[in-house]
Amino acid sequence: KLALDVARIGVWELDPQRGLTKVDRRVAEQFGLENEGRYPAGTFFARMTETDALRVRDAIETTFAEGGRFDEEYRITPPDGTDRVVRAVARKRLSSMPGRGASLLGVNLDVTAEAEVAQMRELMLREMNHRVKNLFTVIAGLMRLAARDAQTPKELVADMSRRITALARSHELTQTIGQSSRLGEAIAVAIDPYSEGREISLSGPPVPISQDQLTSLALIFHEWATNSAKYGVLGDVGGKLDITWGFDAAPEGDTAGDTPARMIRVSWAEHFDRPLPTPATPEGRGFGTTLLGLSAAQLGGRIEVEQTETARRNILVYTEE
Repeated sequence: KLALDVARIGVWELDPQRGLTKVDRRVAEQFGLENEGRYPAGTFFARMTETDALRVRDAIETTFAEGGRFDEEYRITPPDGTDRVVRAVARKRLSSMPGRGASLLGVNLDVTAEAEVAQMRELMLREMNHRVKNLFTVIAGLMRLAARDAQTPKELVADMSRRITALARSHELTQTIGQSSRLGEAIAVAIDPYSEGREISLSGPPVPISQDQLTSLALIFHEWATNSAKYGVLGDVGGKLDITWGFDAAPEGDTAGDTPARMIRVSWAEHFDRPLPTPATPEGRGFGTTLLGLSAAQLGGRIEVEQTETARRNILVYTEE
C-alpha cells in the first residue's frame, strides 16, 4: 500500500456479475468520488468520453472472454470539470470463493501530464511537417518561375541560391524572435546585405506578423531589395531609401468576424539624386513581377507601383491576421 501510495497508483476491482467496481481512495479521487468503496460500473463509464467508454467496455469483455492483459488509456471528466487522462492496467482474476465468478483486478495511473506532453509534441510535429511542405511548395514554384527567364543553368542556380538564402533568413527570424515576428524586423533582414554605406530610413509602429505571413513578406521584401541593388539606390544609383509602414483603414465591408479587418500599408520609396532616363526597374511580367503578385495574393493584398524620373515607390497593402 505504501509503494502504491508513493507511486500515486490507485487499485480497483470490477465484478461483472454484480456490475460493481470497488475502488480505493486514489481511484475515487481520480473520478471525483467522495469515498473509496463499491460503485456501479456505469458511474465510471459515464465520466469517460463516449468513444473511450465504448473502447474500454469492448476491452473489458475481450479480457474476460480471452484472458490476457487489459491495458487502456482514456480521458475522464470528474464533476470539477478538470479533464484527466488515466492509464488502467488489469488482469482477469479467478475467485477462490464458491459461486463467485472471475473479476478484473487492476491499477490506475494518472498520466495527464505525459499525455499533454505527447499531444504538444504531436502538434509541433504536424506544424513542422506543414511548414516543411509549404517551403517545398514555395521552392518548387520559384524554380518553375525562374526557369522561364534564366538564360543559362548558371544564372538559374545563382538566382535560386539568392532567393533560398532569403527564405533561410526569414526562417531564422521566426526562431530568434518568437511566435509573433515584427514587420520592421522582417524588412531589416531583407535589406541587411545591401545596407552598408547606404542612406536608409525605417519607420513605423510595432506590427506583428504571423509565421504564415512571414514567407510571403520575406519574398516581397527580398525582391524589392534585389531590384534596388540592381537598378536603384541599394546599387549604383545615388539616393535614399525611405521605408515606412503602418495601419490602413479596412475596405468597406471587409471584416473578420465582428471586428473590422485592419489593413497594413508598407511604402518602399527610393528617391534618386538625379533624374533617371529609364525606369528604375524593368517593366513587364517577368519572374520578379509574377512572384510579387503571387506573394501579395497569399497575403490577401495587392502591390502598387508609382514611378517618376526621380523616385520609385512600391506599396504593399495586405490584411492583418
